[in-house]
Amino acid sequence: MAIPKFDRPQTVHLGEPSYVPDPDRDSGIVKSMLLKLGPLEQWSVSSDTGAKRFNAYATFLYESSARDAVSTLKDTPLSFNETTKLSVALVASAQFKIQAKVYNAVSPQIDELKTVWMRQRIGVSEILLKYPFRMLKLECEDHKLMVQAKTALEKVVSGQIVKMDGKDFRFGNFRQNGTGLKHIKLIEDSFKVVIIPDMRKSQFRVFGPEEYSQSTLDKITTMLQDCTPEGHVIELNSADFRWVLRGGLRLLKSRLGEGKVYVKISTSKTRRLFIRGSKEDYNNAVAIIASKQTMASGKGSISEMECPSCLCELEDPIRMSCGHIYCSDCFIQMCEAEKTATKEFRIRCVKATDARGSICQKPFSLSEIQEHLPVEAFEAVLEKSFESYISRHPGDFTYCQTPDCNQVYRNSPPGPERPDTFTCKQCLVSICTFCHTSHPGKPCDEAKRIAKRIGKSILSDETKKALGIKSCPNCSMLMEKRDGCNHMTCKCGAHVCWVCLMSFNDGEACYTHMTKAHGGY
Repeated sequence: MAIPKFDRPQTVHLGEPSYVPDPDRDSGIVKSMLLKLGPLEQWSVSSDTGAKRFNAYATFLYESSARDAVSTLKDTPLSFNETTKLSVALVASAQFKIQAKVYNAVSPQIDELKTVWMRQRIGVSEILLKYPFRMLKLECEDHKLMVQAKTALEKVVSGQIVKMDGKDFRFGNFRQNGTGLKHIKLIEDSFKVVIIPDMRKSQFRVFGPEEYSQSTLDKITTMLQDCTPEGHVIELNSADFRWVLRGGLRLLKSRLGEGKVYVKISTSKTRRLFIRGSKEDYNNAVAIIASKQTMASGKGSISEMECPSCLCELEDPIRMSCGHIYCSDCFIQMCEAEKTATKEFRIRCVKATDARGSICQKPFSLSEIQEHLPVEAFEAVLEKSFESYISRHPGDFTYCQTPDCNQVYRNSPPGPERPDTFTCKQCLVSICTFCHTSHPGKPCDEAKRIAKRIGKSILSDETKKALGIKSCPNCSMLMEKRDGCNHMTCKCGAHVCWVCLMSFNDGEACYTHMTKAHGGY
């Protein structure tokens, strides 16, 4: 605004500036102030040198250090400018790695969420990744708003599960071959959607620019049902498997038809025969297996040109370190199946080395598994490997005790002077890793006194009893029994008696205990 002529000063003398910005010096001083509170994992400074202030982002190695920074450094005068104070805020962030084709399909829904997030001051940025993925990052100082934003985005990028008669439409016999994918492409083009087969859960997920009505999903279900033939599963015991190897599979294919029978060997003990056809085809297969007849041409022979997992001619073959060759798709599905195992996670070769059913069983290294798996499948394998490690070290880890939350944190050792604080990435609840209660900003001694009165759970014993929830005696993970017998299997691998909460290493010991101690299951 211009100064009126009668108010203008006669002379103006410019003094020496009270502050000369030096980005390297200034950011270095701020960084040193943070380092006094704990080591940093990351440090970055905004590149806008013309701004009146600069923004810096620090990631501490320990969350307690970040909380100390907020409580002790906020509004602290800065040594390089006596009129300037340091502004510090604790920011919650979340990253979402999304398939590019899924992101493109749901982008209108994401744009609507961005409009809401802008009003709530939730920052959204996109991190460049190699195709076929996109990465979205959310940042917000308000943890409650961040949980709401995460939940909304998770719902969008999870899609809608295809259902039939109110239940998930399963496709246990669907194969991602050329024919199956061609049918899915036709449905996608018809409804302008993206359909992703979730092989691990045997589900179809639908993604689109909006949440579709049930009538639209019903039409998609009908079309998927038409291209997914009726299927039946026969579990093969050791004797049945030896019969398959000696020529039984060739006999089944000759009697029922080449396209109706296939084998899937996921582990050395998990062998299944899939029948694509009617109930009559299934009954005929059961009768043929019981007869133990074989085709003379296949007697005692194991072809090196057959995939060890499906026992069919190799398609897109890959050779493993043990020398045995798999279909590329079969190897991926074998790794997918292993992720659901409750025992120690280990992917081994399932090649039968002789007609008696002896198995190679050589473990595959992580590097060769990575070489032959898609990125998303390999990341799931890493997650399962981590879960397996946790189950073998139950004393070192604890599950977040918020209901329906499956995050894990490492326990603080006994007698720590300052235990760490874990903020769950899923529900953003802050938990002391020593006493396992939520007491942000309060000393752990007080929390331990509280823990003695109400137990080491976010939920009191009275609340858990009212909800029908109990804690695993091995790792404290909350459990709920909705149906079935009193044998519970926790994520940590413990087999638990629901009645008295005794834990066992295997299910057989648990059943024996329930029979003796409680008179049945």
